[in-house]
Amino acid sequence: MANRLILISSGGVFSSALMNHLSSTLSMDYEICVSPSDFPRENDHFVVLVDYQTVRAVNSPWFEFFTPFNQQIKVLLLDYPEKEPLDIVSSLNNVCGVFFSSDSLETLEKGIRKVMEGEMWFGRQLVGELLQLYKRKVGESKPTKQIKISPREVEVLRCLSVGYSNHDVAQKLHLSENTVKSHLFNIFRKLNVKNRTQAVSWFNSHYSM
Repeated sequence: MANRLILISSGGVFSSALMNHLSSTLSMDYEICVSPSDFPRENDHFVVLVDYQTVRAVNSPWFEFFTPFNQQIKVLLLDYPEKEPLDIVSSLNNVCGVFFSSDSLETLEKGIRKVMEGEMWFGRQLVGELLQLYKRKVGESKPTKQIKISPREVEVLRCLSVGYSNHDVAQKLHLSENTVKSHLFNIFRKLNVKNRTQAVSWFNSHYSM
């Protein structure tokens, strides 16, 4: 389970007040990072809260920061505009949840707790919109060869689609976590996706539950 909160933002009084409140409510330590050089280097379990304004620019130094295979980092996008296109959600690695500008502080606390328990925090409408976005991207790319997914990789994807963590997948399929990570690496490579959200979108569009 995650043991620290990281806020990626431009800093300021509001950021400090928010993190003080969440730290007290969730009983977790926190840090505020304004640049990638501030991010903790130790191998740890983090819930990373990302201010949308910090990553909205294509040339943001944070945009390529999160690697798709460090599953100890769980990314939550904060203050996402209701009518904003979802390209950033589908492009940023390790996104486990999205909170809109209209969401309450109580909703944020509840969502963080769910993500800490290994679940994801996406509303039904958002999942549908992400799926449509992915389908459009797949249609535009027009792949020239059929993607071949092994039965075991399908099982891993099915577990991801219901919000399983790497540990949960390993327990469910009687595998080691390293084996699960290897399957994820192969899945991401075959599907040409960057994160679990994109992989799940592909799975939902190709396999019935």
